[in-house]
This record gives sequence, C-alpha cells and structure tokens, in this order.
Amino acid sequence: MKNILKITARICAPIKIGVSLWLIIFFSLCNLYSFQECFSQDNQTKGFKQDLVIAEGEEALFEEAEDYFEDKNYLAALPIYLKLFHRYAGVLEYKYKAGICYLFKTDEKHLAVEFLEEMLKKKLVAEDLHFYLGRAYHLNYRFDEGIKYFTKALRQQNITDERKKEIERLIANCKNGKILVEKPLEVKIENIGYPINTKGSEYVPVISADEALLIFTYRGPGCTGGQQNEFGVADPKGTYYEDAYMSYKLGDTWLAPEGIGQNINTTEHNASIALSSDGQKLYIYKDTKDKSGDIFVSELVGNEWEMPLRLNININTDAWEGSVSLSSDENTLYFTSERPGGLGGKDIYKSTRRDDGIWDEAVNLGPAINTPDDDDAPFIHPDGKNLYFSSKGHSSMGGYDIFLSTLQDDGKWSKPENIGYPINTTDDDIYYVVSANGERGYYSSGRTGGYG
Repeated sequence: MKNILKITARICAPIKIGVSLWLIIFFSLCNLYSFQECFSQDNQTKGFKQDLVIAEGEEALFEEAEDYFEDKNYLAALPIYLKLFHRYAGVLEYKYKAGICYLFKTDEKHLAVEFLEEMLKKKLVAEDLHFYLGRAYHLNYRFDEGIKYFTKALRQQNITDERKKEIERLIANCKNGKILVEKPLEVKIENIGYPINTKGSEYVPVISADEALLIFTYRGPGCTGGQQNEFGVADPKGTYYEDAYMSYKLGDTWLAPEGIGQNINTTEHNASIALSSDGQKLYIYKDTKDKSGDIFVSELVGNEWEMPLRLNININTDAWEGSVSLSSDENTLYFTSERPGGLGGKDIYKSTRRDDGIWDEAVNLGPAINTPDDDDAPFIHPDGKNLYFSSKGHSSMGGYDIFLSTLQDDGKWSKPENIGYPINTTDDDIYYVVSANGERGYYSSGRTGGYG
C-alpha cells in the first residue's frame, strides 16, 4: 500500500533555491500513461508452454495472465500468477513470472528479491533470471549484488544489442547509486496523501502561484475514457485513459479532486502538463489521430477552461511531443519531443515567442542537457536560469532522476547535477516543479511507500 510523503529539507548544493525546501511527492507511476513507461522491457522472457496448465479452466486463466504480462500490465498479471502458483506449487515458472511482476509493485518490490532468489536456488532454467534478479537487487539498493548479476546476464548467449545496452546502463545506475546514497540529503519526505493519491495513478502535478490550486493527471476508476485496449476500444481488461483533475487547498487540507471539465477531458488521453504563472493558461497533452501525441493550451474564461488549441508546427510535429514548461514572462517554452534529429529518444527543446506572438522554430538544448537516453519533464524556475528536468542518462541512479542545470552568462547550460538521494531513488522520479516562493517542490515518484 502506498503512503504519502512530504520532505522537509535542509539541503546544500546542488539545490539552489534556498536552505529550507519542502517537497511533496505523488506516487503511482506503475501504470504510467501513454507517453511515459516505468521500466524498459523488451519482453525477452519466453512464454510458458500451455501444458503447464493442467486443470480444466486453468488454460484461460493462464492465457489471461500471459496477455497482461505481454501488454506490460504487470499489476494485473501478478495476482493471476500467484493464484496459479498456489494451486500448482511445483510449477516454478508461475512464481518466476510473479517475481518479475513484483518489480513493478512499488510497495512490495522487496518480494521480487525473495521470489527470484528462490528461483535461483531451485535452479530454474530461465533465460533472463540473472537480468531480473539484478533488477530486483538494484531497485532494493543492493547495488553490489545488482552489478554481480547484471554482469552474469551480459555473458548470456544470444543477448540482443538492445538488452546489452540496457544492462550496461543499469550497471552504471548501480555505481551512481552507491555514490549518491553515501551522501544523503537531510530531508523528511511525506506523501501528499489522500484524497489526492489513490490506488490509481496520479502524476505531473502543476501548482498555482499561491499553491491553493493543484492540477494533476489521473488514471483510474472514474476517468472519462474508462478502460480501453490498444485499439482504443472499451475493454474491462484494458488500461485506464487519463484525465486532468484539480483540487483546492483549504487551510492545510486538500479537498477531494474532481475532473477539470469536459472541454479538456475526453475519451482520449488528456494530461495536464503545465500552468502559466498567472494561472490563466493550462498546457495539455492530448492523443492525436496517429497516436503520436501533441501539446495543446487551454485558457481559463471565468471559471471554465476553454477547448484546448494545438500549438503550432514549430512545437508539434508528426512525432511525439509531451512535457512542457513556460517561463514566467511567457516568452520561452521548454518542451520534450521525439522528433528526428535529436540526441536520444526524448530530448528537451526550447522555443521563443516572436513579436507576432507565434512560437518560433524549436532549438535542441544540446548535449549539455540531452543524452542518448531519455530526457524529459523540463521545469524552468521563475528566475529563468535554473532548469530542472528528469533524465535516464547523466548520473541517474535508476529510471528517471531529477537534475538541475543553470544558464550561464555566456548562454551555455552548466553541467547537470543530480539533486540527490533520497529525493531521487532507484525508481522513476520525474515532473518536478517548484512553488513560486521557492520553498516547496512537487513531483511524481515510483518509490516504495505509495498508494497505488
């Protein structure tokens, strides 16, 4: 079960927004939305033979678990594999698959170690056992053991170039983690709590200047699009489609969140990704017909958000565009794109507003910020100089870590610095935003201790 964490921090460099920093964390990244995955998987794990399922009616149950697993819906597959194993304890493959699924269950990742270690002791022949055991050790901060089994996995015959690259990155994550955990920040972390966080997924928080309004992306029961399969057809076994939700703060209490309105929330994916400093413009990620995804903006008129308008072709392309941050003067837009010509999968770009109000041609922020891995979720501080973003590259200790880079007087970005452990974890830590007064930050994390 996930709990809400709040951080009271006395932090030295590289966080340069004051001595005392409060961070509020959202949890629930395991069923992340269309443009963000929790873990890289290439589904090299082989399916089981049908004859492992021996009782009448079990074949359908087995196939259901396999379908969920292949679709990376690990939390749906997990209870089915556990049920099968409890019925047929001699079939180790069921427990092996359950162990892999536990890698994605944020409140029980330690069970991945327990299950996969048992498979090793019982000499289960599984092509990727060393890889997944390395993942389990890494996620549970047992870095030396993680490196040991990742190294064994590298010796596997017929290893693909993609898997080899992934393992090499994970070994680097373990080495970075060893350094970061030796110098922990003095922080107290608290989950933002119910009613914001639920057993669904809540992420990408955006906050008004006075911190009285919180807008975030929600994925779970009650969403406008409900559950859909990969073809966009209603399916009770499908994944929930996203909505934008909002909550107001009364004193120290967040009120029950509600959908932001039918002009924004549709049956497609709709994610809130940024709010202008005056609170009048909300930037939205929306699915497009080709499912690549684009950035839209909605303006607040009275108490209602207007129909979102797509940003121009200098921002949106035929590729995916997602995360965005607007400078306090609203003249510079930082955003993420997978367009051709970048340095990796996701890169961060910048566009400035022309005198006629049109966003100019986007410019890649270059190798100082972007890496061959994914770089995402930019947030430009109101001072216009400090850029926070999340990256799977640089000195990440696992998944996305939050980094800080400062714009120098010569117009170049400083070397990004990992903002440190335990803010960053072996899991995904992303969508970091800072309050207007610089005293608090809000972000999404897949760390142990969440609700969903």
